[in-house]
Amino acid sequence: MWMSSDNRVGSPPQIEHYRAPARGVSPGRPADAPKLIIWDLDDTLWQGTLADGDAPVLYGHRAAFVRALNGHGIVSAICSKNDHATARAQLEAFGIWDAFVFPRIAFLPKGDVVRQMVADMRLRPANVVFVDDNIRNLAEVAEAVPGIRVVDARSPDCDALLQSILDDHRHIAKSRVAEYRMLEARAAARQASAMTDEAFLLNSGIEATFTHRMDNLDFAGRIEELINRSNQLNYTGSRVDAGSMHELIMNVSDYDVFCAFVWDRYGYYGLVGAAVFDKAAKQLIHFAFSCRIMHMGVEDYLLRALSERYDRVGLDRLRKALPPQSSRAIANLPFADPRVRGRILAEESPRDWSKISLRLMCDCQSGAFHHYSRFRDEIDFDNIPRLFTLPMMLTGEYRDQHFPDHLVYTPATDYMDWRWDGPDVIDPAAYEKAARRFCAMIVGGRHKLLLVLPPENAPEGRYDIVTAVSAASMKSRTRKWNGLWRSFAARYPELISCTELGDFVEEADMAVHAYHYVPSALKQIAERIDIWFDRIRMSTPKAA
Repeated sequence: MWMSSDNRVGSPPQIEHYRAPARGVSPGRPADAPKLIIWDLDDTLWQGTLADGDAPVLYGHRAAFVRALNGHGIVSAICSKNDHATARAQLEAFGIWDAFVFPRIAFLPKGDVVRQMVADMRLRPANVVFVDDNIRNLAEVAEAVPGIRVVDARSPDCDALLQSILDDHRHIAKSRVAEYRMLEARAAARQASAMTDEAFLLNSGIEATFTHRMDNLDFAGRIEELINRSNQLNYTGSRVDAGSMHELIMNVSDYDVFCAFVWDRYGYYGLVGAAVFDKAAKQLIHFAFSCRIMHMGVEDYLLRALSERYDRVGLDRLRKALPPQSSRAIANLPFADPRVRGRILAEESPRDWSKISLRLMCDCQSGAFHHYSRFRDEIDFDNIPRLFTLPMMLTGEYRDQHFPDHLVYTPATDYMDWRWDGPDVIDPAAYEKAARRFCAMIVGGRHKLLLVLPPENAPEGRYDIVTAVSAASMKSRTRKWNGLWRSFAARYPELISCTELGDFVEEADMAVHAYHYVPSALKQIAERIDIWFDRIRMSTPKAA
């Protein structure tokens, strides 16, 4: 029997089977898709009643469901009227105790227990399935937790339903058991504490960092999953198409993507918040969070990060009110800090950093070249504020940076006046001095450098980039300074190479102006970088 809270015991309603999304449609699960199964024990998970002295016989196929569901993003918990120690010992004997989170085993009314479990696990009742063999317990839970779905364990439809849930979540290859164990530890600590909610937060040691722009390319899949899975904390109620996030992140001319990563003394919560900001409309178009960070102030934290970068962040597209919690308890750590970035990447996108031999110094487009490269594991890339700029050659700041054997640099990033302190317009003498010092550093360190030179023959309007300089002057500057870099390559051909974007980048490939490009062009540029890098590595003698 399958019931929701608006059903009463009687004729079982038709069981709903969850359908996989149609081809081309976002894989985001329905708003009421299961995230948690709460199991009774006696005559549900096993045959027999512990309190009556029976020797339980495990229903092996249901234990298999528990483990299989764990592997596909759906966790299992226990709500059973039994002695806790006896039931735990039996579950350990069956080898499945560790497969459950939030075990609630006590002689208490199940309605109250399940209601508190759902609250502690920060889930919507509609995302919870309760399985029990006792009709009275099913009715009690359905009454106490409006919206929850309850299943009669004795019904032949029970196993069919569990199988359909499993089948429709095969595409999710992730266990969330560890995430809920953190919530369990946190809930236990909160219950044992005599602190106020605010004091408990302040005592939890919450730390966070945020990423934006191209740094989020490594996390595009998780961002899509968060937006499409989140319901109660999806403030815009939006969804995204599968595979669309990469291009949205790379479209830095129109959008800025921010993500929040959070951890505290109870564990690492991961990427738990995502915001997508429409720069022209100055509006949030996506603003979604994991229920794991409910009531921690992460929404305020991410909104503050956006507000510090943009003078106005419109909230007109939010469909529900933001929570009142401030981010006062959260300590912000910069993602540019190597220790912070190293931790996040080790958790979310692990790789062997000892293999890094190429750095992409192309400002906000660096991450796109990295994304499209076939040598991703050997590349590190810049993203503001973690980047190289040519003025560092005059200030000496470059000495604090790491330059591996192979470098790719886009000079156009420093053709723009706002990169340079001082007058509104770049002093040509200062520019050339910095460029020559950079060249000397390359030659002195025997680095191999690829210069990605911007188009210089695009329509004049494509050079209308900075307010203090006319489009005609910017076009002339592009030609002049491209020529300077070519002269360095001609002087040191064994160390410095050029790729001319004007040879293959058309006006249609330009995003806003001649220095920024659409994803299809970024992919072509990445391919040119790969060809150069492969050739250079093949021609370099290996150490004995």
